[in-house]
Formats: sequence, structure tokens, C-alpha cells
Amino acid sequence: MEQRKRHCWECLRRSLVCDFTQPECKRCIKSGTPCPGYGEKEPLRLNWLAPGKVKSRTRARKTKDSGHGCKEPVITINDRAKNPDFLIIPRGCFKVNADAIFDAVDYYNSAMHPVLVGNVVGNHPFVYKIQPAHIHAGVARPDYLRLEIVCMALNHRIHSSKDPAYAQSLAPTYYHFRGLILRSLNAAMANEKTRKKYINFLMAGILSLLLADAHQGISLHWRFHLQGIQQLIALRGGLRALAGPGVEPLLLCYAYVTVLGDTSSPAHDLTMSTTLLAELDAILDDYGDKPYTFYPFPISLFAATVRINHLRARATALRPILPPTSDLKTEATEVLTTIQSFNPTTYAASRPPKSRPDWILLAQTIQSAVTIYCISSLQSVEILPYSPPLQSCKTTARQTLHTLLSKSLPTARFGTSVLWALVVLGVDAVHDSPSMRAFVSESLGPLSRAQGSYVPRMAREFLERFWASGRTDWDGCFDRPYALAMQWTVSRHGLR
Repeated sequence: MEQRKRHCWECLRRSLVCDFTQPECKRCIKSGTPCPGYGEKEPLRLNWLAPGKVKSRTRARKTKDSGHGCKEPVITINDRAKNPDFLIIPRGCFKVNADAIFDAVDYYNSAMHPVLVGNVVGNHPFVYKIQPAHIHAGVARPDYLRLEIVCMALNHRIHSSKDPAYAQSLAPTYYHFRGLILRSLNAAMANEKTRKKYINFLMAGILSLLLADAHQGISLHWRFHLQGIQQLIALRGGLRALAGPGVEPLLLCYAYVTVLGDTSSPAHDLTMSTTLLAELDAILDDYGDKPYTFYPFPISLFAATVRINHLRARATALRPILPPTSDLKTEATEVLTTIQSFNPTTYAASRPPKSRPDWILLAQTIQSAVTIYCISSLQSVEILPYSPPLQSCKTTARQTLHTLLSKSLPTARFGTSVLWALVVLGVDAVHDSPSMRAFVSESLGPLSRAQGSYVPRMAREFLERFWASGRTDWDGCFDRPYALAMQWTVSRHGLR
């Protein structure tokens, strides 16, 4: 009896009828695909090329509109095989569809990286393209780290698309991969040995999920993620005990998200505590001399924002039984004096001459925003009075901020850097003209699509509700905590 012929592995994978030619079938040769042969064992390999060179599927896709008004090119197998960055990675190492990871890397490098690079003044050390070596190293990481890039790319696709139907069709895929990340995190957290040994990686995974959820608009979950990180920090003995190789980006991202999140939260629902305040002071001392520590905030203005949050928390703890103490009022005046004495020109003096004007403009913008936040938020908890001098100071800062944002927003490199300042202007614009409120609202919409994030759109929604509510105090704007951080991810370079 004649032995049944075996199809080559490529024809089997593509559900095609093989012609059984040895040693390579003619069907593979004709399509330009290297024939893997007829061996007993399926070859475990995955072709990967440099970003922008491949769509990671072996069959040519139909050309389609990506939602950005441009057509996606069709890449053939021959294009892939000729690339010098060819890598062999065992497909079995990936517990999920590897195509999704490689498509996400390709999308990040071609669509997101140019935007991120263009959104910062100068050269940010943690904004770089994903290289083949990064993917190869990622094979050994758990799913909660590997799949971060997939959720990031899907988020950006969803919120930058001009086609609502296309964006809506991607949402189930995002939630699928988000579910895989949650499952992986839960499994790691449930294992005590893994939790203690890989605590830094767990923090990176939770922070990445927090940022992904913020960009997708699942803002109700971000505080739960923050609580998980705080429990891990406590397990290690506090922020100071976390110091080590590669941990700096984690600490800075955690501090940035926590502090900015408290500015857009009700005074009775802040995460700030006396212990955290002291530990943040230690972080400022250790990392305050670097230009991108809390970009776009100058260190002194970020420290002032930390103190304002703490003042709000302490005043709220006294209410409604006791009024704010004289100590709180004295400290608030000192903080405001510190903000007003900040000199943007001196701050930018150490920057390269070419980018110095941008640094000055950015510093002036943040200074005006922090001035408004200090007066408005502390008036809301009755630490500062509604006195004519303070009202005049705030009005001047508001008009200055409006002028500065009118200059910076049309420039792409200031996009994400000034979002928080734009929201601050929006809150205080309740005291100004309809044209100023329209300026804020009309700026936030395009910013959301340009950055591929739901965060600016979310800000526009709660600001418009606030303007229509009839309330004018800072806490009247925030019915719940909102995450305004525009950072996309946290660097894991050097993490151990």
C-alpha cells in the first residue's frame, strides 16, 4: 500500500494543497516563501525584522486605510528574508499570539515613536525605538510585561483614528489583552516567592497597566492599581528601600502619577500622606538634578505641588469640626511665595542654547498653572482667603497662562507637556469669559486625537460639566479622582 504523502509545513500552516516536490515544494517557491520542508517536527521559528519593515503575517494583506488617511503598504516574505535584522525566536516562548506583539512593535516604531519624540523639548532619555534586541530579551518576561506594548498600540490606534467604527472594532481586542495582563499579574501576586523576588517587575507591570487604563479611559481603575503599588512599596519597606539598579524610572513615574492625580481629585479623596510626603522629599533630593526627573515640571514647582496636595489633605482632615490652623495658612503663604520667586530664565540657563527658549516658555507655563492651582485649591479648603490681592494675583496668572498656551499649543513638541496646565486654565476659566472656556474645550479635542489618548477628551468632559454646574470652587470640578498623566509607559531598562 502506497504511503500517504506529507504536506510541507508551510502549506499545512496556510491550509493549502502542497505539490509534494522535494526538497522544496513549488507552491512555496512560486509565492516567494522559504519552504520549511517535510520533517517530522514542525520548525519552531519566527521571522522578525526591524520596525516598519513587516506586518508579521506571511500572506499579503489587503491594502486598507489605517484611520490616519494613509494606506498601509503590503510587505512580502522576500522583503522580510532580505532584512539584516532577521532574528529567530521560538514561537513556543510566547503564550499568546506573537503576531499581535510584533504588529504592536511595528506600529509603535512607525506611528507612536515619531509623535513621542516630537512631544518633548530636547532629547528625552526614555523615548526610543524598540529594537530587535529588546524583543529578544522580552521573550523571558512574563505576559504582564510582554503584552504592555500591545495595549499601548491598541490604545493609540483607537483614539487617533478618525473612523469611529474602526476604533470601536479594536476595543474588544484591547480588553482581551488587558485581561491576559491582569491574569498574569494576579498569578504573580498570588505566589509569595515570585512576589518578593520580582517585586520591581510587578511594580513596572502595574504602573504600565495603570497608564494603559488611563489612556483608554478606564479611569475608575487607576486608584486600585495605585493601591497595589503602594502595598508592594510597603512590602519592601518604603520608597527609600526600593533604591537599586533600574528602579529610578519606577519611582519617578509612581511619584508623578500620584502627585498629578491628587491635583485632579476631590480634597477628601487624596492619596497623599505624611509618610509619602517625606519619602517624596527623598526622591527629590536624589533625582532632582536631572532635567527630565518630573518633566515638564521644574523640580521646585513639582515640590511646591506636593506641598499643596499635602496642605489640602491636612485641611480636609480638620473639616468640618475645626477650621484650618494658622500653621497651615502660614505654610500656604510660604508655598505661594516660593512659586512666585521661581525664575524660568535662570532655570533654562543650563539647557542647550538652541532649546533654551522652549524651556523658558514651558517653565513659564507651568509656573502660571501652579500659581493658579495653589490659590484656587487652597481657597477651596479655606486655607487661603478670597481676598482682593489673591484674586488679582490669580487673574493675572490666568491671563498669562492663556497667552502662553496660545503660543505653545500650536507647536507639536508642547502637546502632552502642557495638558495639565491647560486643565488648570479650564478650571479657573469658570471665572472668565466664554471665549476662554471655548479655547480650552477646542484645544482638548484635537489634542486627544493627536496624542492617541482618551485623557484630553476626558478632561474636556469633566470641565464642561463643571462649567454648567454653577459651582466655581476647585473641588467643585472633581467629583472623583481623575488621572491626567500623559506618560505612556515606564522604562524597565536595567531593572533586576
